[in-house]
Amino acid sequence: MLSITCALLLILSGGGAALAQSGGWSGGTGDPPPAQPADPPDEPPATPPTAAPAPALIPPALLDAPALPWPGGPPYTPVDVTLLLLIDEQGGVEERSLLQGDEPWASIALEQAAKIRFDPATEGGVPVAVEVPFTWTFEPPPVQIRGVLKLESGEPAPRVTVIVGETTLDTDSEGRFSVRELPPGEVVLRIEDANLEVPPVPVTVTPGQLTELELTARVVGAENVAVGVYRRPSRQVVSRTLTAEELRTTPGTMGDPVRAVQNLPGVVRTPFDSGWVLVRGGDPEDTGLYIDGVRVPLIYHLGGFTSVIHPQMVDRVDFYPGGYGARYGRATAGAVDLVSRPVRAERRVEAGADLLHASAYVQTPIGEKNGVALAIRRSYLDKVLGLVLTPEQAAIAPRFWDWQGRWDAERFGLFWLGYRDAIDAPTGNGDEVATVNIGTNRLHGRGTFDLGSATLQVLPVFARDLRYLDLDETTDERTQTTFALRVELQDPGKSPVGVQAGLDLEAFHYDIKVNGLGASAWLFSPDPYATLRVGVDRQLTVGMRLETFKVTDQLWRVSPSPRIAARVPLTSVWTLVADAGVYHQYPTMEWMIGLPTGPYLRPERSYGQGAGVRMTLRRLSLELDGYWRKLENVTLFEDDGTLGQGSGLAYGVEGLARWTQGPLSGWIAYTYSRSLRAAEPGDLLSAHLYDQPHYLVNVASFSFGRGWSLSSRFRIGSGYAWDRVTEEAYDILTMEPFPLIYDEKQRLRPYHALDVKLAKKAQLRSWGLEFYLDVQNVYNRRIEEPIINGIDDRETVYGKGLPVLPIFGVKGGWAPPLGTDDAG
Repeated sequence: MLSITCALLLILSGGGAALAQSGGWSGGTGDPPPAQPADPPDEPPATPPTAAPAPALIPPALLDAPALPWPGGPPYTPVDVTLLLLIDEQGGVEERSLLQGDEPWASIALEQAAKIRFDPATEGGVPVAVEVPFTWTFEPPPVQIRGVLKLESGEPAPRVTVIVGETTLDTDSEGRFSVRELPPGEVVLRIEDANLEVPPVPVTVTPGQLTELELTARVVGAENVAVGVYRRPSRQVVSRTLTAEELRTTPGTMGDPVRAVQNLPGVVRTPFDSGWVLVRGGDPEDTGLYIDGVRVPLIYHLGGFTSVIHPQMVDRVDFYPGGYGARYGRATAGAVDLVSRPVRAERRVEAGADLLHASAYVQTPIGEKNGVALAIRRSYLDKVLGLVLTPEQAAIAPRFWDWQGRWDAERFGLFWLGYRDAIDAPTGNGDEVATVNIGTNRLHGRGTFDLGSATLQVLPVFARDLRYLDLDETTDERTQTTFALRVELQDPGKSPVGVQAGLDLEAFHYDIKVNGLGASAWLFSPDPYATLRVGVDRQLTVGMRLETFKVTDQLWRVSPSPRIAARVPLTSVWTLVADAGVYHQYPTMEWMIGLPTGPYLRPERSYGQGAGVRMTLRRLSLELDGYWRKLENVTLFEDDGTLGQGSGLAYGVEGLARWTQGPLSGWIAYTYSRSLRAAEPGDLLSAHLYDQPHYLVNVASFSFGRGWSLSSRFRIGSGYAWDRVTEEAYDILTMEPFPLIYDEKQRLRPYHALDVKLAKKAQLRSWGLEFYLDVQNVYNRRIEEPIINGIDDRETVYGKGLPVLPIFGVKGGWAPPLGTDDAG
């Protein structure tokens, strides 16, 4: 609806109607006054002076105005914006300014006002320029899907997350929801809640048509499920998606969102499934690991069986295999960001135990807008193995504690996390054993401030990290004390143009001691960044990050990192994506301060581009991406043991096909990836240690109903490249060496394995329980693999992969039924 207010001052002279000499009516409108009887005058009457009529000023009339685009997102209520327009003699808008209105509506109205056309104002029949106030009303887009979610008892299900395509919203206090701004075509409506089960609902969106739904949810339990790797509308053109149900049922993940990342394209298999992330031809340290956007050294425990955060503390995992925006830095291959979950409004208690570890989680609201949550986990695999193996053999199992605490208010919050890990690993040199200990304590703060239509987020961090290695007569101790701060002006993504800008500051003191002798230094890295977004559906983003760092007594290193990405929907089914950028990271601190060549190391650099296509149907989706990356200043140890900087190349193609057909669902992920390195400029490129050209993952899950599900995962991939030096590997289970087996192409044996998981969920009122049996490496195939120790990679050490691992587990919890007062 369009409303116009024109306030014009019409100047009239003479004070009213006047009698002309002829006795007629002049000026005004209406009938002349009635005639009066005329008595013969004694003398001629005097003729009064006649005032000249003022020229009439006729206001402009609206001829044409463009439709106002909705900036995107709630609140869906009409919004008025008042402008002051200078309308010229031709009826065009010559100048415009804002009188009243909020962003982003004000900017849109000012931009669109130039397209308005009027029949110009006239004065005495001559067109004239005038200034008029003009009020424009933005009407929200119509509702396309309206629904209500109820429990089987008929009670409404309030505050439940509903996902329709890439739109996410919550039901209101009566279980109602409505969806707008969906493109025409087919979408799937899903419910994301650990306590509720609702089958996915396909919906066809037709312009001008309202679809009404009434959904019934079955209560299935308060279980230990993370939303994990969940897609949001994002400026990154390549992101990967797994639902909470897929995380729960996929074998080998144990419900952990970080381990689930390894089932997606763009990632090749990590040796021993150890939890390190190998993305698009990169080394483990080339992928940035973040918690709430703040870089962390590790997000997994030694052995990689689970991440360092209880799954209930994880809201989602944002995984970007290349092409990530300027917000993320100090990495050259990919980015994995664990976003912690704010404390929910309901009380909840959960506990679980399996072959590997036990866990507990509790949360409770405090007042209306505050809440706290606590979690703790403890491993005991070494104790279990000790029942069937010797103490020396059982000591190879990683041992860990981890703990988290969280307090959330409306605009502020604190997140505390820590862990302690230890492992005793034989080196293969006689009875020599390496003892590795790592640990951390971290405190993350959060402050959120509204600045009109934008949001300013402040994230201060303090951390203390420790790594300790004891090997025969050698001790290696490394400590790091970190002060970090991220200040970010966030782009709400509603308007046609948006800006995200911030400062990613990292400062830490690093200390390394080998047999009591060592070095220490400060590193200071203030990285400013900004991203300009143009468009909402058809989207172009241009970003710049300034990668900087300064080490004590060393020169500043400054590296510009420009990035660009585009997303172009062709139809409701097909979408094209593309990206290009430059990425930098600094070499590891122990090399920069512990070796003579360290002060001269240049920042490692990666640049390249990628492109892909997306296809989305009701029960099938396809993704296909290709990429190419050039690597420069790659820090590595040469054959003579000296530290140098070489070059590299990484390229590949990734595909993902996902399907859903009734109770059967699954996906196939295929990655063709080459990772090549050269130690010296001019040397020929050769296969890198972690180069695996082909890797395929096939996951399928079948729901039998009544809480029963059966799922499988089959993986097959190329063998690792042989280092051309090491001829022997060590089996940490038998504690015996054995010869390496490699083919004529100097590759180790290919990998393939089958994992199977059987699960049963049960629910009794507010109590939920789940039993599962997760059998990994069903037919017990063990192959030779390089060992990533995360401490020192000067020499390649090979071991034999893990045997069959049957993991029986149970977990359960209590949460008040939805809709009760205790549920919030």
